[in-house]
Amino acid sequence: GKAAPSSSFFVARIEWFSTMSSGGRISRKVKQGKIEIDFEESALLVNYELEMVQCDDNGMVLGVLERKPDVRRIKINTLSADKNMAQLASNIIDKCKYIHPSRVEEVEQLLIKLRKHAMANERQVDDSSAGGSTDRIRENKERDREERDRKRSSDAAPNRQGIAQNNGRDDHRSSAAAPAPRPVVDPLPPAYMNNLDDYLEMLYQVSGKSEKEREEGLKLQERGTGMILKLCRDVMNLEQLIQNGTVMGALTRVLQEEFKKSVELTFNILRIFLAFSNFMEMHPLMANYKIGVLTMKAVDFELKRAEVREAERVARETELQTELEAAKQDMGTYPQVLDQVRRKREKENQKHKTTLRKQDKLLFVGFYILLNLAEDLAVERKMVIRSLIPSLVTTLTRRFDDLLILVVTFLKKLCIVGENKEAMKRLGVVEILNRFVPCSSQPLIMISLRLLFNLSFDKDMREQMLKGGMVPKLVNLLKTPSFRPKTLRLLYHLSSDDRCKSMITYTEGIPILMGLVINFPQDYLPKELAALVVNVSFNPRNCELMLNNKGLNLLMDRLADKRDPLLVKIVRNLSMWTFNQQEELESPELQYKYRGLWSPHIKVFMEIIMEEDKHDLLIEVFGTLANMTIYDLPASSNWSKLLREYSLLNLFCKMLVPGMAQNDLLLEIVMLVSTIASDLQACNLIASSTLIGQLYQLWEEKGDDTELLLQLIHCFHKLFMHDGSREEAMYSTRIVVDIIDCLNHRNAGVRAKAAIMCDLVLEFDRDATGELGNLGKKILQKQFEAHNKVWLGALQEEYASHGYNSNMIGGSMMGNGNSGGEYYADSRLESSDWNMSSHHQQQQQGQGQYSQQQHYNDDDGGSVDNGHEGHWGGGGSVTGHNGNSGRYK
Repeated sequence: GKAAPSSSFFVARIEWFSTMSSGGRISRKVKQGKIEIDFEESALLVNYELEMVQCDDNGMVLGVLERKPDVRRIKINTLSADKNMAQLASNIIDKCKYIHPSRVEEVEQLLIKLRKHAMANERQVDDSSAGGSTDRIRENKERDREERDRKRSSDAAPNRQGIAQNNGRDDHRSSAAAPAPRPVVDPLPPAYMNNLDDYLEMLYQVSGKSEKEREEGLKLQERGTGMILKLCRDVMNLEQLIQNGTVMGALTRVLQEEFKKSVELTFNILRIFLAFSNFMEMHPLMANYKIGVLTMKAVDFELKRAEVREAERVARETELQTELEAAKQDMGTYPQVLDQVRRKREKENQKHKTTLRKQDKLLFVGFYILLNLAEDLAVERKMVIRSLIPSLVTTLTRRFDDLLILVVTFLKKLCIVGENKEAMKRLGVVEILNRFVPCSSQPLIMISLRLLFNLSFDKDMREQMLKGGMVPKLVNLLKTPSFRPKTLRLLYHLSSDDRCKSMITYTEGIPILMGLVINFPQDYLPKELAALVVNVSFNPRNCELMLNNKGLNLLMDRLADKRDPLLVKIVRNLSMWTFNQQEELESPELQYKYRGLWSPHIKVFMEIIMEEDKHDLLIEVFGTLANMTIYDLPASSNWSKLLREYSLLNLFCKMLVPGMAQNDLLLEIVMLVSTIASDLQACNLIASSTLIGQLYQLWEEKGDDTELLLQLIHCFHKLFMHDGSREEAMYSTRIVVDIIDCLNHRNAGVRAKAAIMCDLVLEFDRDATGELGNLGKKILQKQFEAHNKVWLGALQEEYASHGYNSNMIGGSMMGNGNSGGEYYADSRLESSDWNMSSHHQQQQQGQGQYSQQQHYNDDDGGSVDNGHEGHWGGGGSVTGHNGNSGRYK
């Protein structure tokens, strides 16, 4: 994590001031040190250092007068198993002014370690009393006490600036669990700030000409950087180190010159830079020394070296295999050659593992530095330009879990930018991430799911995930609660593709999702879970699986109890599937196998719409009821009975009052009324109420909403189909006139539905003798004008160009005589510029023919003949074309 901003980088200081006679002052500062455990005395040892510093009047430090290390002992009386270590640590920090409050977790861990040691000693004493090992235990305790005294005396030496870490960390580790003995390597001594110049001298050692001298020079530089690294372990030294230009210049110079020669040297320097990069305040100073550029060079070189070494290893393995194949020709020497090859392979593998381990650690530190520096977006863009993303993707092929987690985290941060996401797509990062889902590392799975979720917003990335067979793996991850939220979100994105819905069908996905929905502990389902189930339910096979094992009953039981709007969306999709099933059947009354499936649940829906006022909930419930057919209702019930039992007509009239409901809810109500209007008895009840008038009022107010307009036309179509509601709907409103206007609507669906309605009006709007009524005649006129639009337009232009009233075109097209629709044109126009002769033939028995020949003379002597011809009869359709002829039947 990042440290919070602070000018002193959280250096805990306690200061007392006293004014000097010369006008200056002396400041006494306390610097915290390491907190140790005294297992023998059951106490904590708090190390600190007291400095006497001379300051001027402005607070500037003039010099250090004295440094004095000291130790405070905190005796712990009780460490029982039921003791609250967190509370005990807080109490210790409150009473001891030499421990900063930020170290409460460190104190707690030390207390836990002390308690474990005490409990282990108690068990050891019990065992010794039974086995007679008291003398051996006493000797061990004496040896431990002497070792602690020796370390304490060395730590308390004068002029101590730092405290070595890891001293005595493994003193009490069981010998049985210890690894195999390794060659003893002298550890680095404690590092002190006073000796910083000596450490810098090690960095300036010039390598000799011989190989041995060069190796000695590198080892000396490794030792110097190791000592500076030990100084960096104390956060109080970081500010002083990074502000020391000599130190930073020497470190960057050595890294730039020697990063190709020594992995250990590069590793030490990068760890020093990592300590600096953990603090945002130090990033500008690091930028001055181009630490980011140097780090990227070291990382890129190590990746290239890894590729070369891998190629060499493969070549050596090929040589060994060739040697082994050649030895098979001589069976006498084959066992000896086989043994040699085996030893070479073991040696090669051991060397390869050691090299990989060093490379992984170096890459981890390098990428960690870059990740910290990438907090600045400008620095991040520069890194991307220097091919950061290909380096990260290449590193994904390694096997070090900590390194992989860091790299995936870095990629997740970078993929937010579109250009970076496209680069990852080209490099096939999804295919590489596929092997981490699942894997043995849970943190790696979690961060991989987060990266995949970010990438899944891209269609091509989702395509790669589907092709990689990721859906079955994600379904299996749903069984693990910790991975479930991210997996649900990722599956939701993938489920936008129909192939994903089909893939889930052939996995355990449907039973798992149904179990999550039914048994979810809270009242409302999470959005990602409900959204995924809604998407999946668009697949017919999935709907069938969801209804298995009384799935609908369990969903409805939860709905009746929780009344969750998201749950109703799932139920509505299931009702749409059963509705489509009936639409596809030729004889649903005989072939529909889910008859009666919804009948026990109609009462639940009715109770919800009568009791609830939640907008989202009502929309889904009304939509679900609109999908119900007569075969889904209870056997002894129908829509007319439900209208009377639950007073649905009053509810509809109330909801249709202007301002009572929003458009999306009004749309569902209109759809439900259309469903109810399929029942003859229900239509009679609708006709006797004010519902039809309110539906027409809704038409007038919301006619600009295309979707609502289309559903209203469909609703009136259902009302026109029954005698009980036809008269009320057709003649008590102006709906037919408005539908005629819809013949010219911009939406093709509205025009098609309006044409069907007009044909229906032409069929029913007739008197006892079969003659068309006024509504039918208006429809015929509108159809004639629509089909002969070109011809009528030409006539209007001719009339208008010679000063005649063009309103007679179309306005008097339809006669009101006994012919039921003859076309009368008694006008004869003459002009010097053009001649027009017309011939009218009229038949009073219901048929007539009109023909008209025109001859145009232009001023240039040319002539144009244009003939117009129109026919009509007693039918109900109009046809016309641009050949200047129209047929009216």
